[in-house]
Amino acid sequence: GSDDNLIGLWRSLMLEKRRGSMEGNDELKDVLLRSLCLSIDRAIAENVQTDRKGMATLKIKRFIEEHAMATYKLEEAAAYGGLSLSRAVRLFKEHYGKTMIQYAIEIRLNAAVEQIKYGELKLEQIAEACGFASYSYFHRVFRARFGISPYLYRSRQSLAGLELERD
Repeated sequence: GSDDNLIGLWRSLMLEKRRGSMEGNDELKDVLLRSLCLSIDRAIAENVQTDRKGMATLKIKRFIEEHAMATYKLEEAAAYGGLSLSRAVRLFKEHYGKTMIQYAIEIRLNAAVEQIKYGELKLEQIAEACGFASYSYFHRVFRARFGISPYLYRSRQSLAGLELERD
């Protein structure tokens, strides 16, 4: 997964370099180069973990990050890490301090917040796009995490945006 990301960033950087000195091109090349460097740093840091358990849980974490918006079974994540489900669940919790499901919900909620802030989709559509099985479940976990409903969160974000425009 990360190898494909690195190659994609490298290709994008080389494509921008070939395009020459178009307006805004230098800024884009700078961002792509910084992204590539940060991705390489991350890959190195993640690969420093030498024990087999650490690598397996890291693979499971990556699987969850890549598939969080889709429906998948925990067995698939465990198999991706080369572990049984029970061992994967235990090791993941041990390494990251949260369950695999809690981690997936965290990723989904973060994506939902971004879409609420910057998107125009209805809340039901956001819930579906972020991998929640139903709006009622999304509403329940959103309220548990943020203390307010998604609708109220969106309303507050809209009000904050209007206040910034007035200033």
